[in-house]
Amino acid sequence: MAKVVYFMALGYFVYLIYGAVTSNYRTTQKISSLKAEIDLLNSEKAYIADLNDYYVTNTYKELEARRKLGMKKPDEKVIRIPIDPARLSQIEKRETVSQPIQAPGANEPMGNPEKWLRFILKI
Repeated sequence: MAKVVYFMALGYFVYLIYGAVTSNYRTTQKISSLKAEIDLLNSEKAYIADLNDYYVTNTYKELEARRKLGMKKPDEKVIRIPIDPARLSQIEKRETVSQPIQAPGANEPMGNPEKWLRFILKI
């Protein structure tokens, strides 16, 4: 009879220890996932702070004035290149371009000297 009581007491203690170990394991896993999330949020916070610092600079203001308003410095020459509206919307939305841009007649193989001649003569 005493052996049965000892066996039951031992079984109960093993059950309690197993419960404590599994609870500790789950808590440790939760803590590590929360630490990873905190690190990610801190890096996002630093990135946003850097962006805010950049948006205040004159360099950003000048680039945006050039890009959106078409402004330029005195005595500066600006060359405008026509862009396909579909490509422009892809660029603005930061989408990947499905097909590379090809010049007209690009399907024909062309040697390097011919390419230079076309570039120089602007053909």
